[in-house]
Amino acid sequence: MTPLQRCGILTSNIEVNTKIQVRGAHLIHEKGGEKMFNILGKYEELAPGMGFPSMKSSLSKTSYPGKAQIIQHLKTGNVHMASAGRIIDVFTGQAVDGYGHKVFMDDGVFSWCSSLVYYVEKYNLRLPTEFEQHILND
Repeated sequence: MTPLQRCGILTSNIEVNTKIQVRGAHLIHEKGGEKMFNILGKYEELAPGMGFPSMKSSLSKTSYPGKAQIIQHLKTGNVHMASAGRIIDVFTGQAVDGYGHKVFMDDGVFSWCSSLVYYVEKYNLRLPTEFEQHILND
């Protein structure tokens, strides 16, 4: 089982002539060429047993500067694939309403699962500094 399948992302057929594979910390999306993305959301809670750190170490007790801009960016990425699965809060085990189905998105540099926006909004999840700077300095 691939990391994308373990996260509940890669569960259905992918568009014809599109190839998705994972190489280390990058997602390779090939459609007429190769493009590497830095994958966000590599946390133990989202991909158990993969050796990733806990999301808890990246949670902030309070909101932080740029959070609204980061949320907007996460919501408006390019969609690569979707899953029929619902988003489940990894801390409460409850289904999350209002966030739709899981979709895999990118901005041309970074790639993420749509569930990340939920954790940023609800739990003040801080994403890697490199990503935050990418959003806030553009």
